Amino acid sequence: MRKRVLIVQNEVMSYRKPVYNALARDYDVTLLHSGTPAVERGDLFKELIVPVTRVGKFFFQHRVLARLDASEFDVAIVMFDLWWTNNVRAIFRRGRPPLILWGHRHSLSWFANALRYWLMPHAEAHLLYGDEDVHHIVAHGIPVESIFVAPNTQFVSNSQDTSHERKHRLLFVGRLQNSKKVDILIEAFEAALPRLPKEIVLSIVGNGFEEENLKAMTRSLGLDERVIFHGELRSDEALFPLFRESIAYLTPGFVGLGAIHGFAYGVPTVTTFGPPPGRHGQEFMTLKHGVNALVLESESLLVEAIVQLSNDRDFSRRLGAAAYRTYRDTRQLDQMLIGFHASIEYATREKRPVLSVPNRVRPEP
Repeated sequence: MRKRVLIVQNEVMSYRKPVYNALARDYDVTLLHSGTPAVERGDLFKELIVPVTRVGKFFFQHRVLARLDASEFDVAIVMFDLWWTNNVRAIFRRGRPPLILWGHRHSLSWFANALRYWLMPHAEAHLLYGDEDVHHIVAHGIPVESIFVAPNTQFVSNSQDTSHERKHRLLFVGRLQNSKKVDILIEAFEAALPRLPKEIVLSIVGNGFEEENLKAMTRSLGLDERVIFHGELRSDEALFPLFRESIAYLTPGFVGLGAIHGFAYGVPTVTTFGPPPGRHGQEFMTLKHGVNALVLESESLLVEAIVQLSNDRDFSRRLGAAAYRTYRDTRQLDQMLIGFHASIEYATREKRPVLSVPNRVRPEP
């Protein structure tokens, strides 16, 4: 009989569905969330949609505790987000199934970090996006054998190395919001233009509350023919032609899964250290300056980075090829799934598989 797995999330993001469907090939997976209906024809997981109430920064997701019943599920995976209060309360619910806490462990708040370390010993297993916080977790008394890594990634159905292709784009893909600093990117592109080949364009994919402001800025700078707004594109088929023609994926602000998306096509990332530590997504840890990315000390260096990448194609090709190898070797869907499988099997205590780093964390010698 297949193990019954409950996964508690705020909503179902489209890029997560391949993860849930892959897990559902081996387990009976039910996803509890408070978003819009997500199950479509062909999906293998089931869903339970429950109401959510927001009070300030706190979210009260209804009926979570009622569904955390060991007679109904063999294990539960909940997002370890302190703002979602019922996930925290679930840790102490009597009669619950074994619990796996999934997500980040550190933030900029010492109080939040202290609260996390107080809660963690009461869960059966811990599933992390990356292994950079493991030494802190072990130092706080969490058994290393209970810690697993599921490298955060995005399944890309047509992933391939395009670093050798002829390219003429600089690319941004993501939400058009202040944290991404797309306005800084446009300004840097405008400053770099006199030193760029005439075929180079800046492509911006996405929408958001800054979209109209960015379009107005582009018009005021006279860049209508060199800055192209493509709107929101989601499918791999629609995005592939743009990535194939792109020298680099640029985001002066927040770095998240967009970097991994670019890596899947052999496109390096250009970003800055700008946000304080902890404000980038965990994906920032995959960026190696001068190897698969350019991680700049400040936004003022963005102009020179654009000029270098656009004119030195041997350099940009080397970065792109290394970016693809990073995705191929460390960020494919199967590598994320190993961490999920290992944590589920550990939490249910039926077996404890021996895995290679990074999915099974080993103590340092």
